[in-house]
Amino acid sequence: MRRLGARRIDPEPSDGCGRKGPSVLKSAGQRPWLRTGIAFLALAWFCGCAAAPLQTRAPALAPQASAAWRARLDAINLNLGTLKLIGRLDLAGAQGQYTARVAWAMAPPDRLRIDLLAGLLPSASLASDGRHFYLRENNSGQVRSRTASNPSLEPILGLDVTVGDLLQIMAGRPPHLPNGKVRASILGTGEQTMLFFEKPWGGGVRVVVSSDGRELSRVEMVAPDGSLSWRVAYSDYRSVPPYRLPAGIEIADESESCTLRVDRIWVDAPLDAGIFILTGPRNRDRVQTLSGAASDDRHGK
Repeated sequence: MRRLGARRIDPEPSDGCGRKGPSVLKSAGQRPWLRTGIAFLALAWFCGCAAAPLQTRAPALAPQASAAWRARLDAINLNLGTLKLIGRLDLAGAQGQYTARVAWAMAPPDRLRIDLLAGLLPSASLASDGRHFYLRENNSGQVRSRTASNPSLEPILGLDVTVGDLLQIMAGRPPHLPNGKVRASILGTGEQTMLFFEKPWGGGVRVVVSSDGRELSRVEMVAPDGSLSWRVAYSDYRSVPPYRLPAGIEIADESESCTLRVDRIWVDAPLDAGIFILTGPRNRDRVQTLSGAASDDRHGK
């Protein structure tokens, strides 16, 4: 499919944030901060981070071509409903490196549940029901909550990514796209196109997408000064009919990275609305419900 208004350029050099997930994890005894358990998950809700400067030079598309690209991106897994998966989460940053097995469930537009099942962190859960954000240590049943319709996941991921952002990312879609000008360049052999969606006040979102518009390989959130706020790398796409979903996702800035590697995926599976609300020990059985995969679910991969 021809990319209207785009010109060919060579692949861009690394933006300096291409760090992979940790390959070697230190033992818990080497990291005293791990002993604080769930307190680590509830660290500062706000923090700043340095970012490497990015360059975006490409011609602006005509309105018709811009609208066509927006329509292609909007069409990615458009009708995807609920999503449930089991996999591994690797986090790396200033606090150290660790991994955990995770069970994950999402229901658009704003509900999320993540259970840390085993690994170098205590068993814990977080959830968002569209009105409140919950964080629970499952061993004690202690729950922290606050009112928030689209909360940041920084306490878990170390990155200022919201629940809404994450639901879009897990569905293989870009997070929110600005409504300003769209610039486009064809990369390398023409198999990918780089799009830059500008914000009127500066910065924007840069998207690298396949020529057919179905698969993203990279999304970068660019600050008004041209620096990188955070980025997403999508990989290991799998067919889960009628969808194509990334089973490898890395979200990172210059100092923190979060990598999810998915083992099994269930799409459009029925989910009890109660799993997105965390209470104390009385709700502990719902953790097992979320982590258990239905053996007769035809969408399991």
